[in-house]
Amino acid sequence: WLKWYQYKRNFQKPESFGKSKVDLEIEQSNVHFSTELEKSELKKFLYLGYGPVQAKTSDTKKYIKADSSIDIKLTIPNNEINMMINVLTLINLFGTIGSRSRKGFGSILISPKPVNEEGGFNLCNLKRLREELPHLHEGIANLCEDRKNYPYYLACDEKGMCCWNTSQKSSYNEVLEDMTNIYKNIVVTVKKQPSGRTILGSATEIKNTEIKRIPSPLLMKVVKQGEKYSGRILHLAYNISGIFTHQTKVWNEVYIYLDSIGLKRFGGAVK
Repeated sequence: WLKWYQYKRNFQKPESFGKSKVDLEIEQSNVHFSTELEKSELKKFLYLGYGPVQAKTSDTKKYIKADSSIDIKLTIPNNEINMMINVLTLINLFGTIGSRSRKGFGSILISPKPVNEEGGFNLCNLKRLREELPHLHEGIANLCEDRKNYPYYLACDEKGMCCWNTSQKSSYNEVLEDMTNIYKNIVVTVKKQPSGRTILGSATEIKNTEIKRIPSPLLMKVVKQGEKYSGRILHLAYNISGIFTHQTKVWNEVYIYLDSIGLKRFGGAVK
């Protein structure tokens, strides 16, 4: 977890080119690495963690333990502060890093820490973010008007943003277990549709095309709120090069399933 962030105003006139205008300084690190995974937890994580998480101890990769923290200070140009706050807000809401980051691992929490009355910042709310970054929710299902062929839009339908929160749990591991069960059922659902598994993110049906692999447009993140944890599942929509004409039907089935199991839509209604 990134525990806090602060900024300093930089009043120098930015150059048109040159070194990065963002200076990042790690002031304190409390990161713990481990290769240990309790046998009771192993089976739960093999599905979502396929690859990095291995049944054989000798093949297990190092991972950063949950609740590790880093204190970071960023120095940025004064005229880019709003842009940086938007970026950090998006990271806080939806961001993950590292292996299997689309499946709940590597989730990030940014907790701002004011330095003084003029320092620090407040992460802007989702309503303001929508106003400043309208492309977040302009996509209806996954066939967007500009036909971008990479994940770009946070999809929406008539019910609102295609983003759901799972029920709160007392630990990160419990949320991953919940999302494992949900994702298994999603896979079963999409397999009933033509090319459904491929649209969800698989190379099995596109071996003879120029597309080598489609990254999963369905992202999962673990979110910490106070002392509780919950899962966030979102659809980053895009058009898969026009190859699969039934993408909307596949995603509608996913939406129906997620709504049917009682998950709450995140962000409320779009309109």
